Amino acid sequence: MVVFSEVALQRQIKSLIQVINFSNATSIQAPSKIVDYVLSSRPFITICQEDFDMNEFIAFLNNDFTSFVAPNISQYNEINVAIKFAQLANPDAPKKGGLA
Repeated sequence: MVVFSEVALQRQIKSLIQVINFSNATSIQAPSKIVDYVLSSRPFITICQEDFDMNEFIAFLNNDFTSFVAPNISQYNEINVAIKFAQLANPDAPKKGGLA
């Protein structure tokens, strides 16, 4: 079994031209690898078996990234995550904005 450190994995992702992500069956979970993909500045496509577009996939494989839109990962910023945890602990506290 091969085990990579997070830094080694990010280095490997950065060496790729494009990345293919296979999505989870539910939309409740967003995999942390999406954050790594966005930070790598590489285009990636998410393959979802319920909503698969063969034409988009073929275009992506042909280095046509016109449909690529990087997701907003600010919700995963550690400050915003801490604010969400604080709100869970004290739901009656006034809500203060985190990072955009």
